[in-house]
Amino acid sequence: MKLKKLEILGFKSFLDKAAIHFPPGISAVVGPNGCGKSNIIDALRWVMGEQSVKTLRGKSMEDIIFAGASGKPPLNMAEVALTLVNDNGSVPAELRDYAEIMITRRLYRSGESGYFLNKRPCRLKDIHNLFLGSGLGAKSFAVIQQGNIGAITDAGPDERRHFIEEAAGVTRFKQRRIETARKIEATRQNLYRVMDIVGEIKRQMASLKRQARKAELYKTYQERTRTFDIFIGLHYYDQYSAELTESTTLLQELKDADLNHVSEIKKLDAAVEDIKLQRWQKNQEIAEQKSRKHELQRTLDKTENELQHTRGEIKRLDEEISALQSACDDLEAKNARMVAEIGESENQRQELEQAIQAVRQEIEQERSASGDVAEKMNALKTALETHRSRLTDLVGQEARYRNIHQAAQNNRESLQRRLKKTDEEAALAARTLSNARGAETRSQAHLVEKQEALRVLERQIGDVRQQLETKSRKLSEQIKLGQALDLDRNKLRSRYTTLKKMEDNFEWYRDGVRAIMQHTPPEERAQKGIRGLIADVITPEPGYEVAVEAALGESLQYVLVDEQQHAHQAIAYLQEASSGRSGFVPVNAFRPMAKTAGELPPPESCLLNHVRVSDAYQPIAEALFRHVAVADDLASATARFNRNGVFQTIVTRKGEVVTCQGAFVGGGGDASAGILAQKQEIRELASQIQDLDDRITGARQIQDALESEVRTLETDLQVLLTEKHQTVQDEIDAQKKCYRAAEDLKAAQRHHEIVQLEQDRLQGEESEIGQEIERYNEVLNETAGDIEQTQHQVAATTTELASVTRQMETFQQKEMDIKLRLTALQAKMENNTNSLRRLKEFQTDGAQRFENLNREIQSKRERSANAARQILKFEEELALTYRELEQLTQVLDSNESVYQTIDRQLQESDETIARIQTHREQNNEKLRLLEVDVSQRQMKREHIASRLNERYHGDIEMFRTELKSKLNEDFSTTVEEAESELERCRQKLAQINDVNLGAITEYEQYKTRHDFLCEQQDDLNQAVEDLQTVIRKINTVTQERFLKTLEQVNEKLGEVFPKLFEGGTAQLVLANPNDPLESGVEFMVHPPGKKVTRMSLLSGGEKALSAIAFIFSIFLIKPTAFCLLDEIDAPLDEANVYRFNELLKIIGAKSQIIMITHNKKSMEFADTLFGITMEKKGISKVVSVNLEREAA
Repeated sequence: MKLKKLEILGFKSFLDKAAIHFPPGISAVVGPNGCGKSNIIDALRWVMGEQSVKTLRGKSMEDIIFAGASGKPPLNMAEVALTLVNDNGSVPAELRDYAEIMITRRLYRSGESGYFLNKRPCRLKDIHNLFLGSGLGAKSFAVIQQGNIGAITDAGPDERRHFIEEAAGVTRFKQRRIETARKIEATRQNLYRVMDIVGEIKRQMASLKRQARKAELYKTYQERTRTFDIFIGLHYYDQYSAELTESTTLLQELKDADLNHVSEIKKLDAAVEDIKLQRWQKNQEIAEQKSRKHELQRTLDKTENELQHTRGEIKRLDEEISALQSACDDLEAKNARMVAEIGESENQRQELEQAIQAVRQEIEQERSASGDVAEKMNALKTALETHRSRLTDLVGQEARYRNIHQAAQNNRESLQRRLKKTDEEAALAARTLSNARGAETRSQAHLVEKQEALRVLERQIGDVRQQLETKSRKLSEQIKLGQALDLDRNKLRSRYTTLKKMEDNFEWYRDGVRAIMQHTPPEERAQKGIRGLIADVITPEPGYEVAVEAALGESLQYVLVDEQQHAHQAIAYLQEASSGRSGFVPVNAFRPMAKTAGELPPPESCLLNHVRVSDAYQPIAEALFRHVAVADDLASATARFNRNGVFQTIVTRKGEVVTCQGAFVGGGGDASAGILAQKQEIRELASQIQDLDDRITGARQIQDALESEVRTLETDLQVLLTEKHQTVQDEIDAQKKCYRAAEDLKAAQRHHEIVQLEQDRLQGEESEIGQEIERYNEVLNETAGDIEQTQHQVAATTTELASVTRQMETFQQKEMDIKLRLTALQAKMENNTNSLRRLKEFQTDGAQRFENLNREIQSKRERSANAARQILKFEEELALTYRELEQLTQVLDSNESVYQTIDRQLQESDETIARIQTHREQNNEKLRLLEVDVSQRQMKREHIASRLNERYHGDIEMFRTELKSKLNEDFSTTVEEAESELERCRQKLAQINDVNLGAITEYEQYKTRHDFLCEQQDDLNQAVEDLQTVIRKINTVTQERFLKTLEQVNEKLGEVFPKLFEGGTAQLVLANPNDPLESGVEFMVHPPGKKVTRMSLLSGGEKALSAIAFIFSIFLIKPTAFCLLDEIDAPLDEANVYRFNELLKIIGAKSQIIMITHNKKSMEFADTLFGITMEKKGISKVVSVNLEREAA
């Protein structure tokens, strides 16, 4: 067998399913440390049946299941499947027809596991048998795990012998020898048991032979007793049957009448149910119509409220449109004024531009006239002009800033006045909004309160309805329960009355007992000295009735009398009246048998401990039961009798009896059978009837309470429905108020938002103007300081040029005036420009506001038009709803009238049912009395049938047929003669003591068993001899093959060892040559240059080479189909690796080799490489490379 494919799923580090196809030749499994290479070998060992967790490098078998890694959860199952090629026929016979064999092993984390051969469940033993003797398997020399090369060198002689046995193929014979030895031991144990049984049977057969002869005579009288007993029983059975036929006919007539009543009641019930259904349907229809009416009323109210609100909305929109139109007109007028102001500013700007141009021309004229003087004083004028020019600019700038500052002040005052007005409007709008919110909140709160009240009422109504349904259902169940209890009580009373009457008539007793007790009335029994029956004063514990009856036998029917003379009188009466026989027990003259304490049974097993009796009759009870022991079954009773040897009677709870002489009585009851059980049944029936009376009384009380609760719940439901209707009306009103408050709140919010927007805009403008004023104040302060500084400079320059300036004073003064005029004009020009810019901004803002107002007006006009259309729609809906409400009211009145009619029909049907029910109850009473009479006769007849069945195990027809076959046509015996003959036969039977009726059959059975066991004993002796012969043959074959293989391994070891060590010798030697079957094997090595030594004294490398030489020598004489080597070249140096690979190549020519290695030289020798990688931590993956294909 060679490896074809290995499939791994969930085994150790292999999460996903991995498949490795093994080619012929040498395959190397490579990869970094810890990637999961050795898990391949572990998987192969595990699937081949390895059971040692330690060998698989784990602590528990659960460790082989993937435990989770790199975010992957753990798996719950590990599975490995190995496919083998059946190419040499070395497999067991049942698998030789398969070209491929698939072995599968599966383990679940819960501990469940399974083995499969060709996907069929199998045993671990089947896996072991597959590899047994082939040199393969989990523990063979063909599988060397990582680090186990050292274990081979350190192995003991016995472990090393295992490798030789695997190579010799004798492990299968060794296993068979062990199994054969187990079979021999088991056979011997069986032989010892058979011998013991045969001896015991011989002892018992001697006693049974005597008992069988006595039983034959007993059976003859017993058969006559049976015949007459059956004859008498059939006579009375036929008599009761005739009486039952007559009563049954009358009973059937009464039942037919009852069936007619039931049929009428059912018809009426069906009609009542139909009427109830009609009433329920009509009630549902009325309820739905009322609900629809309330819904229409709510719709009307809601529509009217919406209509009123919409009209108010139109009025409010018209008012808002008027206000907005007025604001639009005001804004338009303001915009017109701003346009006029802008026109005036633009005209003023043109005038100022013309004036500035004229002044500049005048300045040029003056400068031209004074040019000559200016040239003379150019140097001084330049400096002076510079200072003056700067001063002029500063003064003009100051004037310009002052104008702008003043304009801003005026604008701020105007904005403050408008802002104050807007603040007042905002406060008013806020108060209006707050009031609206308060009203809306109060409306919502009121609505929520009503809704919550409505929900509470609905819950209460639901709860009450549920309680009402529950109570109604319970009431119905309680009524049914009461009826069922009444029926059960009537049945029990019928049974109790029958049994009580039979007990009072003493029908369970013999004729003599019945004659005595019926002849003497209960009130006269004390005068005549009759106290009662033994069966009346003895009460056994439950479960011991049969045992007590079996122990007492006919004594159970004995009559208790005061004195012996009373017994004489009773016997004389029976003789005179020919009324049968009976036993009598004089209470005052009764003498129990004297027994020593050693003759009495132990107290714990005494039957007296399971019987209750009054103190007055305690001596009689002790006399009857003191010598009687009780056992659980017949086997226990027999064992007790054989063990203690005490003179005592032993009775079982099933009624079998072992008499004090050793006789066995069993198999059925006698005439008194069932008396105590019947009495126990009467007591239990009385208790059950009392219990049912109490339960019926309790059930009726519960029924009354439930009826009262149902009435109360119906009243509560009606009150809650009325309250719910009122609450619904309140909710509708609250919804109306809430809707109006919400609309008022929306209007207030819109107005408040408009005012806030206007307020925000004005505040923004005020803030901008304030910032502008502050900025110009700062500029004015700076300009004033510059002017003062410049003025000082001008004064200094003027002093220096006083002489020169006098000449030009006239021209300068004139020029200065002109410049001042120009500066003033420029300041006005700049002020005009700023005013014009502001006016245009105001004009743009006004136009935007005007456009917004127009859009809002248009929007409100559209909303007003929509509201008008909505009013028309509401008016149409109101008209339709009023018409529907009127129609619904008419239909509702009609349905309520029909409902009352149906209710009257239902009352009439109930009265009819009550009348029929009364007639039925009267008929049932007659029926019940007749049933009691029929039941009594049936019980008498069944008592006869059961008595015959218990005694003779058959039915009446069988007995009738049997009697016809036994008695001829001339048989004319009367019942009285048959009863007399029956009594005579019973007396004869009573005189024969200690009869074992089963002795005849039992003797034959024991004889047959004795002959069979003797044959079994001979067969077991022969089997032991045959098995010992098999072991001797196995030992001979095993020894021959083992010694031959050991010699061959030594020869190959002499060749391989020198190749690996470049010299030296090695030899395998038996540790005990005198015992080659069990002796271990020592490995003696002689490395080059060293003395002969044991393996334990070698270095690590020498141990590895020696172990390799040992393993390879075995391979050379017994090449296995495949070989698994896990890093056995790890201890070898480069030179030894080369020699190792050369040997490996020789072995690989005949075997399939799978080798795990890290050595590059070994990888080069391999035909195929399988790479094991771990792309994700903890998860292994397989990659294979065929070197020959790659090279091609």
